[in-house]
Amino acid sequence: MSEQAADILLREQTPGTGGAEGARPFVVAVSSGKGGVGKSVIAANLALALALKQRRVLLWDGDFDYPNAHILFGVEPRGRANDVYSGRIKLDAALHSLNPTLDLLAGKTGGTTKDAPPAQLRETLDALGRRGYDVVVIDNAAGSQDGTIQLCVLADLSIVVATDEPTSIVDAYGLIKILKAHSREGALGLLVNNIIDRDDADDVAKKVNLATEKFLDLHIPLVGFVPYDRMVRQSIVSQAPLIEQARDSEAAQAIELTAATLDRVLAESRR
Repeated sequence: MSEQAADILLREQTPGTGGAEGARPFVVAVSSGKGGVGKSVIAANLALALALKQRRVLLWDGDFDYPNAHILFGVEPRGRANDVYSGRIKLDAALHSLNPTLDLLAGKTGGTTKDAPPAQLRETLDALGRRGYDVVVIDNAAGSQDGTIQLCVLADLSIVVATDEPTSIVDAYGLIKILKAHSREGALGLLVNNIIDRDDADDVAKKVNLATEKFLDLHIPLVGFVPYDRMVRQSIVSQAPLIEQARDSEAAQAIELTAATLDRVLAESRR
């Protein structure tokens, strides 16, 4: 992420103070217009990278149908977010510790957006704030289902993940259009995944912004890019986060760079 993009985010969003008990954490919703673009891998490793900076982080699986954040970490939490939404268990019973500064609120396969109306999602976020998290990273479902939009509305920053494939670019624009139409105060950013280099990422960002600037009067800053890296697939197969398994890989370093600038945005917003 460039310094220019960080400055744009600081101007466009007004996050909660986070960290102190009872304060609202900085909320990052990671979404995509279509599936298969690496959104969950980005969300999981971004959460871990922020936690390694000694931020208290929660990774919240916001996919109501096919959640898989827990699979990427190789864990099977007993409590799930769906059980919290329904009132079957308390929030604390569903929080699974992944390391001293990173917790997971996992989802359950087969849920629906009816399980979590907007008021329940906001109540869950407020409850997370009372537990002293600095950052909440939400791994949303792909597409524009109601739950995804509701969680983006709650976010200080919504990151739309796309690749250089035409279908991904078109669907990213479609999601951005829907998000803009909803009442939301947070910033929007674009992260380009699985490309060769920065030039490719800039090209994708240019294509997205040609549409958003013409039809939505909206510029979407490029908040980061992640190059193609064979270690990503290996980390998925081994159910271990890329940043733990291959921290020196190009993809891991790119995610850590994005996390570092998000960390700066959070620090600046608290001054």
